[in-house]
Amino acid sequence: MVDGQADGFFVYGFEQVATQRYQDASGKVLEVVVWQLATPADAYGLFTAGRAGQPATICPSTLPSVAGQAPSKGSGQCYEGDADAGRRLAFWQDRYYMQVYGRQPVPDADLQAFAGAVSAGLPAGAERPALVRRLPEDNLIERGFIFFHEEISIQTEIWLGGRNMLGLSPQTDGVLARYDVDGALAHLLLIQYPDAQAASAGLAALQSGQVDGLLAAEARDKTLGAVLGQVDPAAADDLLSKALGNQP
Repeated sequence: MVDGQADGFFVYGFEQVATQRYQDASGKVLEVVVWQLATPADAYGLFTAGRAGQPATICPSTLPSVAGQAPSKGSGQCYEGDADAGRRLAFWQDRYYMQVYGRQPVPDADLQAFAGAVSAGLPAGAERPALVRRLPEDNLIERGFIFFHEEISIQTEIWLGGRNMLGLSPQTDGVLARYDVDGALAHLLLIQYPDAQAASAGLAALQSGQVDGLLAAEARDKTLGAVLGQVDPAAADDLLSKALGNQP
């Protein structure tokens, strides 16, 4: 289930995947896919990288066909999802990322029912990574950010040369966010390194790398921050200062 997309999954600590196909009496087919990642942060990152529809909420439930199933420990908690009406529903929970989709139009109620049943069988939990909570809220484009570890996850948003100049790895956490600043687009990049020395090295590489649109960059302790785009330099400095000053 990751053919052609393997690199995009493995950078999020992909461990295993389970799939199941369901067909009703009319011949309509639903596919359910559950990916197990290394950590809840990885599952959240894969979810943010794959968002393409509208916000959705998934709550644990029991399919009518399996009435009597014991509720999960997390049955009182609902989870953040992404939906294409009548086609696809995805969500993340603990260290799992799940999709249910139809090969032809499917009632949204059916998508929700299958997603809720899968949710009921998974461990509870859905706390966003701490680095994401440092994003300033003012002017942040709704759902306009990706949590990541390695450069491949953000290459469709910004181009850093494809040479891993920033020294990214599974041990680095990053978030790339889009902001609308007076009608102009700005990208805020935050990277959490294992130590301050690595953050300083990343800053030096970024400043000498001739990256298009780089407006501001700074390293504070273990965190590297940068703003890229076409906004006013003063606005870029202000955005970066707020982000680096935020504490989760």
